[in-house]
Order: sequence, then C-alpha cells, then structure tokens
Amino acid sequence: MNENKTCNICRDLIPLVQDGVASPESEELVSNHIAECEECKALFGGAPADKAPENPPVTKGLKSAKRYLTVIYSCLMLLGLYVGLSLTGGEDLFVNTLIMPVAGALGYLAFRLRALYIVPALLLVISFIANALGLFAERADLIDLLLMAFIYFLFALGGIIVAMLYKFAIFGINKGAK
Repeated sequence: MNENKTCNICRDLIPLVQDGVASPESEELVSNHIAECEECKALFGGAPADKAPENPPVTKGLKSAKRYLTVIYSCLMLLGLYVGLSLTGGEDLFVNTLIMPVAGALGYLAFRLRALYIVPALLLVISFIANALGLFAERADLIDLLLMAFIYFLFALGGIIVAMLYKFAIFGINKGAK
C-alpha cells in the first residue's frame, strides 16, 4: 500500500479511535501509522494512539443510556412473562401468542444472545413461583409446568429470532454481533 493511501485510511480512522468506537485492529493500524507519519500524528493531536482518551464524554453518556435501556427492557420483559403466565388457564390464553414473542424480543434487546438461556430460565422460575402462589386457575404438576414453559419459550424464541434479524438488517453483520 502506498503512503498516501495509508494516510487517507488513517485519517478516516482517527476520529473513530479518538471517540473510542474503533475496532482493536483499527486502533492498532492508527497507532502504527502515527508512530511513523508526523502529519497524521499532528492530525491525531500529537498524542500517541495508545494514549487516546479511554472514555470520552460522549461514550460515557451512551453507556449510561444503554444501561438505562437494558433495565427498561428487562423490566418490560419480566412484566410480559408474568402477564403471559398469569393468563394461562383462562380465556385469554391465546393472547400469549402475542405477549411471549414481544417478551422474547425485549429479552434479546436487554441480554443479546444470552436471552437464549435467560428467558427460559425466567419462564421456569416465574411459572414455579406463580404455581406455588396459586396464580394459575389450578395447580399444575412439574411436567405441566415444564411443558408450559417450553411452549412459551418457543413463542419467545420467535421474538428473539425476529429481534436478531431486525438488528442484523439495520446494523449489518459487524454491528449485529456486538
């Protein structure tokens, strides 16, 4: 690669490195390049790439907002799971075909791929607690609870998959993995 092309690539990556959103490979490329190129080093601000600000204010605000949204998504998911399970055994049982996928999608938004084991675990725990407290129309035995949680998880899994595909469609493969 000629030097001018490397400088152009480096100049494109410098703002990302300074904001702390560049990949480790990009940070390494910028760090190696500014060690050799005075013009790009001056553009970077004179500081070496490994001394870039670790948590610029914008990144801190985004992390705070992300934590806040994760809490909101988690609470809404728990509420959806509880409401869906409380409808079991009643006339409104089939509303769960709408509630559980939404709860699964919210679980994916909160926990990403960990939702694949967090959502079924929460379904089991909430169904056991609801059964113990008598929130169902009639008490269910262990097999019925496991079967109900599995069926509801299949609905929630549909929501998780839709949320994953939606994120992939919007952000692409590189951002979709994060």
